[in-house]
Amino acid sequence: MNRIEYLDLLRNSSVKLAIPIIALQYALELTVDKAMSEQNPYLRGFYLANAQTLLHSMVAQVPEIETYFKEQQNPLVTALLEVNLQPYEVVK
Repeated sequence: MNRIEYLDLLRNSSVKLAIPIIALQYALELTVDKAMSEQNPYLRGFYLANAQTLLHSMVAQVPEIETYFKEQQNPLVTALLEVNLQPYEVVK
């Protein structure tokens, strides 16, 4: 997300929803970037599973987050919601 997308989100939704979405998007991007730069496949899986756990815990607290990301058709979040990752399963 760039700065304009963040501002549009804040303008077009409630603060209750916008702040968790912005924080989650930022955390997911950092975690997935770290995972993709990792050479060790087991650590890569660990980081991706952590990103998925973070997403599921946020969705449990604020269910509207899942709806928002599905409407935005965010491929990263869609993949993390649909696939059940275990750290040892992600090898490549």
